[in-house]
Amino acid sequence: LLHGVGLAVDTAEDGEQAVAMARDNAYDLVLMDVQMPRLDGMAATRAIRTLPGREHLPILAMTANAFAEDRRACEEAGMNDFVPKPVDPEALYAALSHWLAVGAAQGRLTPTALAGPQAAGAADTDALARLAALPGLDLARGLAVVRGNAIRYLELLRRVVDSRAGDVDSLRASLARDEREAARAMAHNLKGVAGTVGAVRLAAHAARLEERLRKGEDPATLPADIAAEFALLADALPPAAPAAPAKSPELPPPDPAALAPLLDEMQTLLAHNDARVISLLQQNEHTLRAALGASQHTLADHVRRFEFEQALGVLRGVRP
Repeated sequence: LLHGVGLAVDTAEDGEQAVAMARDNAYDLVLMDVQMPRLDGMAATRAIRTLPGREHLPILAMTANAFAEDRRACEEAGMNDFVPKPVDPEALYAALSHWLAVGAAQGRLTPTALAGPQAAGAADTDALARLAALPGLDLARGLAVVRGNAIRYLELLRRVVDSRAGDVDSLRASLARDEREAARAMAHNLKGVAGTVGAVRLAAHAARLEERLRKGEDPATLPADIAAEFALLADALPPAAPAAPAKSPELPPPDPAALAPLLDEMQTLLAHNDARVISLLQQNEHTLRAALGASQHTLADHVRRFEFEQALGVLRGVRP
């Protein structure tokens, strides 16, 4: 969401690292998770407020606890505002627009920049109408993720459906083998991906499955419910474009001077769960295939399935 509106983003792994980064860098804004290891968000905010020149740095709390007492605790720790989780893109962009100084970001952030579908053809418009009629899909939320670009959203949703519908068979197989932890991990991952694209009912089914598996309860009909939701989404989407004929050209060895920056950029995007890595991989498919060989297929498969952590592991393992 942040990269989608042109922001440069650094990520801290815990509260102590957040304080050190705020000390060493002149950031325009901090999004502070409240629950973090080593040093929680409250303590990290108090520490940042003692740093020279950081007295007025905008710090926005991010937490799933939205009660009045939680808000007061955040304010007393020195935070300026509150962004509840799960994050609503409109609310996040509104908070950013309010707290970021003009010109601090790459282009001014305004919620109106998330206006509706852009440059959609007849088939795409029909698909959007079908999706809008689905009770399990929050089309506005999905479009907000891609700043209102209807074509990009349909491509993203199609990619999710094509790459993750097979999770249902994997879930059933894991449950049949009583591999409940593996099934729980798949449900957790599916919950996040579905929520990102606005497939709220699919995300809810995955969340309930994850919770039942965590508690050792019977998953009941939830895998079937997930499969049914994927079928509804697939039916609403426009037909997939026919695949181009496969070609296997002889690939010249990549230029090492050009390859290193490409791999660095991919590694950074994967580490930050930045979906722009999908386009980067597609644009440089031949170069990556020549450089990484068979591992490029594994890497690409993980990226297409939004398994960015696994893709990062593959890339780190094969870097020359």
